[in-house]
Amino acid sequence: DGTKLAISQYTSGHGLIYTYEYSENVYPAGWVQYGSAIDITKSQSSPGFSIAMSGNGLRLVVGIPADSTIVSGDVRVFNYTNTTWQEHTQDTSLHELTGGQVLEVGQLYGYSVDISKDGTHIIVGSPIVDTSYRGHVSVFELSGDAYILKGSPLLRDSSEPEFGRIVSISSDGNYFVTNSGASYTGSQKVVYYKYLNNTWVEHGSGITSVTSPVISTKISGDGTKILTLMDSRNVNIYSPTTTSISGGWGQLGSDINLNKQSINLPPVETLDPVQPG
Repeated sequence: DGTKLAISQYTSGHGLIYTYEYSENVYPAGWVQYGSAIDITKSQSSPGFSIAMSGNGLRLVVGIPADSTIVSGDVRVFNYTNTTWQEHTQDTSLHELTGGQVLEVGQLYGYSVDISKDGTHIIVGSPIVDTSYRGHVSVFELSGDAYILKGSPLLRDSSEPEFGRIVSISSDGNYFVTNSGASYTGSQKVVYYKYLNNTWVEHGSGITSVTSPVISTKISGDGTKILTLMDSRNVNIYSPTTTSISGGWGQLGSDINLNKQSINLPPVETLDPVQPG
């Protein structure tokens, strides 16, 4: 409801995540920290590079991409219990498991994360897993006390590099959006997936920007709208033109141009190709 937020502060090897709640029980009303800072140490990594909070502010997912090619990134989940933040008991880190073995997804695993409103679904992006710039996205669902893979992990072809640089998941965890196509090419696509018959299926051919890279993209809670923020400082909203899987996307209204506002947008960075951790 907008009354809780999380802020991360990180350097190589160490991260602190602070959580705040807006309170009218103090004078003057304002933001009050709840729980102690979450303190994460992991060598050659950036704990807290990406974070996301559940709707009630009681669960956090923390992305920890690595700074070195000899270390793999990971993702950790924390629950707010009895006035303290505690790591989720069944998951010291979220890795995909295939035949009992960790599926290596490289140094940048955890570069992007998001969590559903109720905290039962987590999406993780790893935008580069090899020197071809291929990216990887996986979704986890809470089952009992453990997060397990929901559907198969997704890996795009190298012709659409840095897949998973940005991720956003719907409230129920059955829809998500991400990017496909690296910023350095000058062309980038936003793609939308829905969970259908126990598999992730792409809806349409995506939304393509041929002139301006996508800085951020968000999906609405009900999964029916997509917002994109472009490097050109334009904000666009889209909705599907049909419920058919092969259907396209139509823009709602005209562009919202932030050049008319005094807003400083972050620069679009280029990721370096790396070998899997």
